[in-house]
Amino acid sequence: MLVRIVSLSFAILSMLAWMPNIVFQMASLWFLMSIPFAVIGFCFAMAVKSKGLIIANVVMFFSIPIVIYGMYILEWIESI
Repeated sequence: MLVRIVSLSFAILSMLAWMPNIVFQMASLWFLMSIPFAVIGFCFAMAVKSKGLIIANVVMFFSIPIVIYGMYILEWIESI
């Protein structure tokens, strides 16, 4: 149970690392912390064998390219 909570905590920490950039529109390098947080959370999720936590941590690991690609899509849509 404790390992599941730790894995969920690291997934949430990965999401919170994006907060200054997305919510507050501040240029901050905190989003880079989402990578090590996601890796640690993924390891704990593998120990628990929780598919939901594994997926959440993998998505947060790849969140940097996902957000960058999403922003390019939004800019492209706005330019039409």
